Order: sequence, then C-alpha cells, then structure tokens
Amino acid sequence: MGSRTDSFGHTYPWEMKLAVNGTPFPIDDRQGIAEAVFHGTLENFSDAALARFRRRICGGAGQVKEFLSHQPYRTTEELGAELAALEHEVGKVQPAAFVWDKAIIGLCDKIFIPANQRAAWTGTEVMEVEAEHYDTVLFDRLLEGKGEEWTRR
Repeated sequence: MGSRTDSFGHTYPWEMKLAVNGTPFPIDDRQGIAEAVFHGTLENFSDAALARFRRRICGGAGQVKEFLSHQPYRTTEELGAELAALEHEVGKVQPAAFVWDKAIIGLCDKIFIPANQRAAWTGTEVMEVEAEHYDTVLFDRLLEGKGEEWTRR
C-alpha cells in the first residue's frame, strides 16, 4: 500500500489509484477537452449554457436531478470564474508526474470524449464502461469498492 502527503502535511493511504472520466490534460485537442470547445463554453457561459452542460455531463434529466441533489449551490458567475481560472492555470503547468494504476473511460462521456481519454492514458491500464461523465451507478459502485474496477489485470 502506498501513501501521499499533501501540502498541509496530511497523509492519505491508498491501495489503488483510479482515474475516472478525465485525463491529466484538461484542455488539449488530442488528450483532453478540445481547446475550441473549452473556450466556446467559457465565452458563452450563462444560465442556459450551464443547463446544457449539466445535461451533457449527466446524459439526461434524471441524472441531472440526481447530480443537483449533491451539488452545493454556486452562482453561474462563480462557476464561470472557476472555468476562467482553470483555463489560465492549465496553460502554466505541466501535468503532475503522478502514476495512476487504472483509468476508467466512460464510453458515453461527452466532456472528455473516449478517443481523447484513450490517447491520454497510453501506458496506463484502461477499463471502458458504459457510463456518462457523471454517472451515479458507476460512482456508487466505485465508492462501495466492490466493483471489478478495483481489480488489477
């Protein structure tokens, strides 16, 4: 079992490190979210755009309702400022030299498209599942720690 110590001195043990529906390259045409898509989202960010984004991450109204039941309320302006800060910071740093044990790719992910995730995870064990970017069934299974996602080849 490994561990990690954060900048506050807290140590977190782990047995397996799973990446889920994302990549170490948040804004990248080949290995993350395409730059034009990210910039377009940021430039046109509004209540209507946020509603469309939530439908895209969840795949449907039922999942959006579930998502919103767990989400702290934040204004559209706060979320837009967070996106702008992310865009600004991503351009400054290289991906962390962190080694993941496995990457789980949701085949229905409309945020980090599966082809880009596959390209990003070369050299890492990959498991593809039928899941949206935010998928309650997948996350529940992962949090229970009982699914096949937690096994190594």
